[in-house]
Amino acid sequence: MSDAFDFLGLDREADERAIKRAYAQALKRTRPESDPVGFQALNEAYHRALDGVRERAEAPRRAAPAPFEPQAMLAMAADAAPAVVLHDPMELAAPAPLEPLPATVLDWTDETSSRDGGGVLPDPPERVEWEAPSGPAQVTFHPAPANERFAFPAFYDALAAQALQGDASRLRDWLQRQPALWSLTTKAQTGAATMAALQSTSTPMPDRCFDAILAFFDLDHVLAGQDALKLGRLRRRLHVEWLLLRGERQEFVAELRSAKPPVNLPPDRLARLLSGPFRWRSVLLQALPPNQPSEVAAFLRFLEQARVQQLPPAFDARRMRFWRRAGDRSAMSWPRVAVGAARCLAITCVVALIDAMEAIGTGVAAVTLLPLAWGISMLWAMFIAWAASSQWQNRPQEAFASTKREAGFWLRLAFIPALCALALGVRRLPALIAGGTDSDAPMVAAAAIVVLAIAFATRRYRRRADSPPIAWTASVGWRWILILPALKALVVVAALVVYYAEAGAALAGAIWIADLWKQWRRLSGTA
Repeated sequence: MSDAFDFLGLDREADERAIKRAYAQALKRTRPESDPVGFQALNEAYHRALDGVRERAEAPRRAAPAPFEPQAMLAMAADAAPAVVLHDPMELAAPAPLEPLPATVLDWTDETSSRDGGGVLPDPPERVEWEAPSGPAQVTFHPAPANERFAFPAFYDALAAQALQGDASRLRDWLQRQPALWSLTTKAQTGAATMAALQSTSTPMPDRCFDAILAFFDLDHVLAGQDALKLGRLRRRLHVEWLLLRGERQEFVAELRSAKPPVNLPPDRLARLLSGPFRWRSVLLQALPPNQPSEVAAFLRFLEQARVQQLPPAFDARRMRFWRRAGDRSAMSWPRVAVGAARCLAITCVVALIDAMEAIGTGVAAVTLLPLAWGISMLWAMFIAWAASSQWQNRPQEAFASTKREAGFWLRLAFIPALCALALGVRRLPALIAGGTDSDAPMVAAAAIVVLAIAFATRRYRRRADSPPIAWTASVGWRWILILPALKALVVVAALVVYYAEAGAALAGAIWIADLWKQWRRLSGTA
C-alpha cells in the first residue's frame, strides 16, 4: 500500500482529498495516448491509495468496542446536543441507532469491498474518453458500467475499415484512442484475436498498416511468440490484395517491377486482359503482341506467390487459365499452339496484303514475301512438333504395373528405337533396291533422323534425371579455350553420323538404354 502513496508522491497519512489532487496533477504528465503503461500504473496506484484511506477510516468501526466510559460519552452527547441535560450517566447504556447511509451513495458491486465483510464501497472504475478534435486534449471522466464487455467483432470491422484507407499514422492514432485497449490485459487478448482473424479472413491492407498493428500490440519482436515466416507471408498477401482492391497505380507498378520474374505491363492493362467473358477470338487477338502471354502468366505467378485469397470480381477464371497456359514456355499446351497459329496467320495476312498493295501499285503480280511467311509458319509447326514430342518423351517413368495399360505407353517407350530403325532403313533400303548404288538424298535424310533421335534421347535422359539446364551464356574465360577442340569433335561426329548412320543410331540407343537403367534403379529403390 505504501508503494501507491510513494507513486503519487504522498505520505501515508494523506487523506482522500490530497490523493485526488495528486492524481489530477500526475494525470497532466501521464497521457494514455503517449504512455499507456504509465497511465495504467497511475490509475492502479490511485485506486489502491483510495482503498487504503477508506480501510483506515473503517478500521475503528471493525475494531473491538472500547471500555464504556460514561463521562466521555456524556461529553460527546453534550457536544452533539447541548440543550439536553442528562442527570443519570447510566441512561447512556442504550446507544442510539446509527443513521442510515445517504440515498446518494451508489450501489456498486466490487469484490474487493467484501473481503472484510462490509464497509463503505470504493468508487467505481473510471473510463477516460478523449474529446479533442483540435487543440490540447481534454479529459472527461465517466463511470463505466460494471457489465460492459469489449465487442471484438465491431472493433475488428472498424479496424479493417481504417486499415483499408492506407494511412498508417491515422490507424495508429485510432488505435490509441480506444479506451478499451488501455487495459494491458484487454490489449494483449485483442492483439492475439486480431492476428488470428487476419490469418483466417481476407482483410486487405498495405504493409505499413500491418506493421502499425504489430507495433501497437507489441507483436513485432521475437519474444511475442509469433511465427516470423507466417507473419511475412500474411503481410505480403494482405498488401497485394490491397493493391488489387484499391488500384494504387504507382505502388502497384513498383511492386510488379520488383517481382521475380518482373512484370512490365501496367496494372490497368492486366486487369483488362483478365476481365470479361472468355471468347477465343478476343483472347487470341489480345495475345498477338510478342511476350504478352508471358507477361500475363508472370503476373498470375506473382499473385500465386503472394497466396492471394481475394481476387477482383471482374477476373474471369477461364481467362486466367488460358493466359497461364499460353504464357508457360516450359510446357506445350493447346492455348500456346493456338496463339502460335494465330500469329502465323496474322503474319501471312500482313505479307499477302503487302504483296497485293505492291501489285496494285505496279500493275504486276509479284509474290516476294509470301514464301517467307510460309517458311516462318513451317518453322513454327516444326517447333511445335518438337516441343510436344519432347514433352511427351520427358514424362517421368512410373511403376510398370500402373502404366502398362496406359494408352501409348509402349509407343512412348519404343519411340527412340523406332527413330533409329527408321534412320537405318532410309540409309540402306534405297541402296538395296537400286542394286548397290548409293545416293546423297537417303544419306542426308538418315543423318537428319539420327540427329533427331540423339537429341530426343539426350533431352529425355537429362529431364528425367533432373539434371540442371546447360548454362550456355556462362562467361567463364577458360571455357573459350575449349571452343576449337569442341568444334573439331562436333565435325567428326557429324561426319560419322552422315556417312555412317549406324554410329549415330548406336549413340542414341546407348543413351536410351542408360535412361531405362537409371529409371529402373529409381523405381526399385536401389539408386
